[in-house]
Amino acid sequence: MDPADGRDPVAVRRLLGDARGYSVMGRDGKRVGIFIEVADEGGDGERIAIRHDRVFLWRRELFPLANVTYVHPERRLVVIDTGVYVSEENGVHEVEHPQAERDWRGRIESYVASGNGDPGRHLRFISTTSGYELLEAEGRPPSPGSTVSVPEHLGSFLVMKLGPSPLPNDDRICAYLSPD
Repeated sequence: MDPADGRDPVAVRRLLGDARGYSVMGRDGKRVGIFIEVADEGGDGERIAIRHDRVFLWRRELFPLANVTYVHPERRLVVIDTGVYVSEENGVHEVEHPQAERDWRGRIESYVASGNGDPGRHLRFISTTSGYELLEAEGRPPSPGSTVSVPEHLGSFLVMKLGPSPLPNDDRICAYLSPD
């Protein structure tokens, strides 16, 4: 069966009838989730339901059928424009897609900036060949993916992630480092 693009809504609807379980990608190439069904929520059948994958949970989201730009059965792929979607949380309503707001570095920066800890100090959890070490450092924590040098150790370290302090009752941010 030939793929269909979004210009032919009849062909798109026909292909979506057999598309349960297909991967759903945004036009930007990022994975959105898994196709569930063409939803008939308002009686018009003009929405598609997608299981939108999250870090800890998933939820069902509805996108307008007009957002489907491409259906490719051989690749088991549906491509959609993710600019606007309809969420079932708190009723059905249209909102801006949350991924369009900021990139991941911006989200991390807002998390670090909103911490209740001392903004002038952070922790560094360092993985070395002789074990792990927890050090206190001045200033804001480094960004994930960046490299830092630690005066007590030779060489540079890659910042793997930022997270909460491993110490009890300590609300500082901790940078988890691995040898570069």
